[in-house]
Amino acid sequence: CYKADLLALEGENIEAIETYEEAIKQDQNNTYAIDKLAQLKQKTTQEEKEEIPTKTQTKTNKKIAGYALQAGAFLNHSNADRLNIKLLKNGFDSKILTLKDSNNKKWYIVRSGNYANKKDAQKASFSLRKQLKSKPIIRPAGDW
Repeated sequence: CYKADLLALEGENIEAIETYEEAIKQDQNNTYAIDKLAQLKQKTTQEEKEEIPTKTQTKTNKKIAGYALQAGAFLNHSNADRLNIKLLKNGFDSKILTLKDSNNKKWYIVRSGNYANKKDAQKASFSLRKQLKSKPIIRPAGDW
């Protein structure tokens, strides 16, 4: 499932779907894989119809629109801090989102920006890639 999660974060949806399906074949009671597979299939169907959702839930249940660039996801807070500082020193706004996964592991997600649409996020992604030689992922704002 972790492999599928990483593939999905990289936008490799077909490979992620196949990997979740393999996890379910190995354990038919794997509710995490079943749920993530359903979510990913729904997401890819929406993207194919070009109906990408622009609003997501935040911790305060306030809906926000837009996209952010995910520069990294870490289990170690100090690694997230280092990346966050690097982004800030290079003129990018940056924040660390702290979330727990279904296994109750705490993740530190480093995000930059709040872009009104995916096209603006893609432009900013190019700039971040060029300047920091990293490959950020475009994510809905406030979402995993």
